[in-house]
Amino acid sequence: MELGLFLVRGWRQARWTEPSEPGGPDSNSSEEIQKVLARAGLNGWELVAVDHIEGGTATGLSDWDLYLEGESADLMAEIPALVASVRPLAAFWEPLSEQAGYMIVMDGPVKVDLFPIRGSRQVQPPWVPGAGTHAAIDAHFWDWTLWLGSKSLRGERQLVAGELAKMHWFLLGPLGVASCPARLSETVVSYRRARAEALEALGTVVDPELGRQVSEALRRHGVLTTI
Repeated sequence: MELGLFLVRGWRQARWTEPSEPGGPDSNSSEEIQKVLARAGLNGWELVAVDHIEGGTATGLSDWDLYLEGESADLMAEIPALVASVRPLAAFWEPLSEQAGYMIVMDGPVKVDLFPIRGSRQVQPPWVPGAGTHAAIDAHFWDWTLWLGSKSLRGERQLVAGELAKMHWFLLGPLGVASCPARLSETVVSYRRARAEALEALGTVVDPELGRQVSEALRRHGVLTTI
């Protein structure tokens, strides 16, 4: 059992899947759950039930998935401002899924994904690098890489390979990376090189803190051998 499924009640209803691991969050700890909700900008929610779903083994990089029940259009309009109030390192709507998902990376790094039930969005085209998009590209890359780090720790090699091919098509290729990296460590090196060249050409910068924290977490768990 990897994940716990929870139902909470408050300003809205929600349920979420929680990573459970030795030394990590306790799947039965309402205090830990409330901490995650508060960090995601969802204070004052009350735990009312706990269930479990099947899954693989959780890792030290596993994320928290929170499913929000309510009027999906209202939730989608309100989520960005709620999340912004807690100053995340990254926050954006997942561009590659029709299911609406708001991806958050908080200091730690801690990844939390919010899914308004029945919410939907249009799948977006590949990134177009430019002065106005590099910060968003950076957020997407490191969120994606953190998620793939957890999959790597679980030994899901086929999934990781498929996701790296998708990442090359959607993000790395548009940045100028010629070929699809074979490993996550190679992906990080290629991205950093391409990003540095693109930012220098544009005379712009992105905040390095998100990349620093994700890289350190991947190194700490043995996914990256160099930073």
